[in-house]
Amino acid sequence: MTSNFFYKDNLVNLDLVSTIMDEAAKSVCDPEEIFKAIEESMISACEREYGREIFKVSINRENGTLSIYRVMKVVADGDGSMKTTMKSSDGYSLISVSEAIKLKLPNKIDDLVMEQLPSLEVDRRSAKNVKEILTKKLQQIVRRKQYNEFKDRIGEIVSGTVKRLEPIGGMIVHLGGYEAYITRHNLIRGEIFRPGDRIKAIIDKVQDLEDGYQITLSRSSKEFLYALISQEVQEIDDGLIEIKLIAREAGSRSKVAVYALDHNIDPVGACIGVRGSRIIPVIKELGNEKIDILEYSNDRNTFIKNIFAPLSILHIFDSNLNPETGKEIITIVMHEHNLNNAIGIRGQNVKLASILLGTRIELISEDTASERNVIIFNQKVNEIMNGLDVAEVVAQLLVSEGFENIESICKASVDELSSIEGFDINLSQELQKRAVAFEEKIITIENNEIIDNNNNNNMESNIHNKDINSLDELISIKGVDEKIIQLLSKNNEFNNLIKIADCDIDDIIDVFVELDRAIVGDIILYARYATGMLSSNDK
Repeated sequence: MTSNFFYKDNLVNLDLVSTIMDEAAKSVCDPEEIFKAIEESMISACEREYGREIFKVSINRENGTLSIYRVMKVVADGDGSMKTTMKSSDGYSLISVSEAIKLKLPNKIDDLVMEQLPSLEVDRRSAKNVKEILTKKLQQIVRRKQYNEFKDRIGEIVSGTVKRLEPIGGMIVHLGGYEAYITRHNLIRGEIFRPGDRIKAIIDKVQDLEDGYQITLSRSSKEFLYALISQEVQEIDDGLIEIKLIAREAGSRSKVAVYALDHNIDPVGACIGVRGSRIIPVIKELGNEKIDILEYSNDRNTFIKNIFAPLSILHIFDSNLNPETGKEIITIVMHEHNLNNAIGIRGQNVKLASILLGTRIELISEDTASERNVIIFNQKVNEIMNGLDVAEVVAQLLVSEGFENIESICKASVDELSSIEGFDINLSQELQKRAVAFEEKIITIENNEIIDNNNNNNMESNIHNKDINSLDELISIKGVDEKIIQLLSKNNEFNNLIKIADCDIDDIIDVFVELDRAIVGDIILYARYATGMLSSNDK
């Protein structure tokens, strides 16, 4: 809208309606919103002309006639003059009952009445002020409409043109009238785009910011791969096939677990297509990223075999806690010649498999498994020998028959123990008696240790927790300043020493590209010593 539109007679004519319609079409918004924005913006001109009062501005939607009203509150005669400069507590000018009757207005006390005012003679300064307010309101209308449109499109694939490259590595993408942003982190590693290049990406998030909104795109996310496959595979859109899990290293390799709700459908074949007709377009879009499509199964062991197919798996041990890290781990036994392929380059294949399963995977050969089994067997034998003071052959027989620890012997019945070849009732009773005594002794020792720990370590524990939840001590590291500490503290992934200790250098550098790798390495090392992950013996 031009500034001439706001002067004098132009405010009250059909040009107003046609101009609003043109502006609405150009802004792709509802004309009614523009009418209301003009009405609201004109109130400032009224205040400049008549002073600070409450006004109502109305535009006839058909002929463009603009009407201005002063809103007043009716009070009893004697509480206000005919039209007083006094105001009510809520800001309304006051008009007496008798004056309201005279002007043929509603006259009930506390009624709000409107007095029509003459047309405004809008000077240049007022017109400029109105224009600024209106422009701001129109921008808010368009911004709100665009935000509402895109916030419901998260996860949708869009195509656009690279408008410009950002110094920090991201890009501004033009989406047919809208602009979106894609960070370096959300691009596939190694991709190079130039202004004018076409780009396809997924809407990752839409943020409503104070100074506008921001659409963030992504090509490196699992969701982008999900959307690309869904576009190519009609059965996914029809609800016959589900993509259950995705593990992805963008630009390198991905594993996609799919499941068919109809058992007559081969989900893997449907996603790949005849001669790869469905998966090849996805691979090309991702810069020849390798994509493994495998069948999902609710049975864990079957799923593991599908993940590593066509490599054969000899045995899968039940998951247990790693004594060093305290995290769950699944051990898988394979032929020696299959280990390298199962692990993959730089451990990529087993890493993606671990992501799909949600737990760490350990791959070992037959020989390693055999050696480990012998060690474990001997450990169990020694535990029983030393705990119950029995001969080695007795302990070996017990472990071989499934009594792998003293607790299991303690819980076993005499009849169960007597069923072992060479064991009579007397021996079985004696074994159980010693097992019960051993367990009671262990319980007593553990109770005493708990009491000692509670008495001696409470204060030390509090101090320790306070230290590891603060990053202030990092200032003692060479090269670390307050700015680095603030960067880490504001990020939920690195805001305490425990989280930093569990990271590698690339985890932090990927988020804070400006940090020096050597300094980041020193920070991680400090965190690992501070949290006890490393001890002085590890130096």
